[in-house]
Amino acid sequence: MLIACLYGLQPAPAADLMAVYQRALQNDPQLREAEANRLAALESKPQALSALLPQLTGNGVVSKERDTGSSNTIESVSVPGGPNFLESFPFNGRTTTHDHKWGVDLKQNLFRWENWVALQRADAQVAQAEADYQAAQQDLIARVAQRYFDVLAAEDDLDAQQGALASVTRQLEQAEKRYEVGLIAVTDVQEARASHDSSAAAVIAAKRQVASAQELLREITGDLFDTLARPIEPFELANPDPISEERWVDMALQQNLSLVSSRLAADIARENVSSARGGHYPSLDLVASGYKVTSDGSSINADGTPYGSSTLDQNQRTIGLQVTFPLYSGGMVSSQVRQATSSGRPRNAWNASPGRPSTTRAIPISAFYRRSRASRRCGAPSNPTRQRSTPPRPDMKPVPGLRSTCSSRGGYGSRRKPIIRAAATIT
Repeated sequence: MLIACLYGLQPAPAADLMAVYQRALQNDPQLREAEANRLAALESKPQALSALLPQLTGNGVVSKERDTGSSNTIESVSVPGGPNFLESFPFNGRTTTHDHKWGVDLKQNLFRWENWVALQRADAQVAQAEADYQAAQQDLIARVAQRYFDVLAAEDDLDAQQGALASVTRQLEQAEKRYEVGLIAVTDVQEARASHDSSAAAVIAAKRQVASAQELLREITGDLFDTLARPIEPFELANPDPISEERWVDMALQQNLSLVSSRLAADIARENVSSARGGHYPSLDLVASGYKVTSDGSSINADGTPYGSSTLDQNQRTIGLQVTFPLYSGGMVSSQVRQATSSGRPRNAWNASPGRPSTTRAIPISAFYRRSRASRRCGAPSNPTRQRSTPPRPDMKPVPGLRSTCSSRGGYGSRRKPIIRAAATIT
């Protein structure tokens, strides 16, 4: 019993950087937002494809019509063995008709420019959402590392301030004793007390800074960690590979996911302009319908005597080609073209800027198109929480030895920023 009690009183093990990152993968609001945007963008492809597939609708109408008035119908009447003559059939009264009509309408688009452009644009939108999601994953690595080491730095500062306060407290006690025996003046005691108060205020400020840093870390992890593991000593950082700064700049220009997303946004803007211009083009549709029509009518003269009745029972089948030519829409299409052109001009101007370095994409945009199709075939995850807890792609490599460097307490000082940069490197 005593051993169990002592075991329960043991402090929880310190959380290392990898454990904190795993919690952030599940709870970070920004990553969850990026994931939701990605899943929403995946639906743009089937929506665009649906416009190219047959559209089948069912319709049904039940109506009752009542007509009151007079009419005069003249018909040709033939008598066997005699000439034909015209006969007048006047009517003055009320006619009641009950109609039933139900069936299906089929419409298959054969050509509509906007639909084909929307299909191409959906590919770019899905690829852009994939790039943004991976960029959010990489940004999470940098944010977790930054806030993790901010907490450690704040705790180190608190330890330093508490040590300074203890030292100043001893100096104040010594000054008071020396003043009691008349070795120093009272001004020296006041100066020591002022230093003590200043150190006490610095300790309070350091505690507030620790609480703020812990709250910022809790914001992305959802948990408040009691203790965090510190780097071990000696703490050695591996040299970057390659060592050339220009190579890293070139790789960033080629592989940076934000730049990939910007290029895809420019493609989407051009597709928007092309889609808007499609409002000037004709469209061609195959239309077909099949209906069952029944009707029962009865006529009554004004004096209440029956005049006659009619019945109808038909099966209606139609098929044809429907061509639509836009002639005039009040300037709406031209305005939409100008709007789309103006909206896409900043992105296209940036991509075509002479001062922008010309690069060859090491991660071609087509890779994101293929990845988006694979994601679409696999479907949305059945358990979003499990997907959020999945580590990022293999191309986002963790820093070698990052887990082991945070396994025990040790000073690290200003070396935490190279670790953050290494953790956020896009390779």
